[in-house]
Amino acid sequence: MFVPVLGYFIDVEEAIIVLCVVIVAYLAVMHVEFKQLKLVSRKFSKEDTEFTKCLRELKTDLSTLSDVIRTKELKTISSHVAGTAAQAPGHEPETSKDESSAPVIESKPEKDTDTPSTTDTSSLKDMLDKV
Repeated sequence: MFVPVLGYFIDVEEAIIVLCVVIVAYLAVMHVEFKQLKLVSRKFSKEDTEFTKCLRELKTDLSTLSDVIRTKELKTISSHVAGTAAQAPGHEPETSKDESSAPVIESKPEKDTDTPSTTDTSSLKDMLDKV
């Protein structure tokens, strides 16, 4: 039995066979595509896990850095306060016998420009917490 397709008469059995071949080819292509998609998603999952791990390490490093900066600032403030207390009227600074003739020179600790301030680290910490 022949069926007209676009002006051509094609045998029904041949049309069914061609249609089945096209469907099988389509399914084979889709199978390969899904395998590749599965591999890509697995790779992405591994990279995402590594990224999360690195991000966690950076957060702990940032926390440690901010603690170190805070400790350094507290030491600077306490040494500055101790220096001003030593200069209070009626209180003579403690000196050894060799240094009694040498004048006592107080210098302010210089601000370290290489390390970021506490506000910078807290804003970085806030940005990392949002991620």
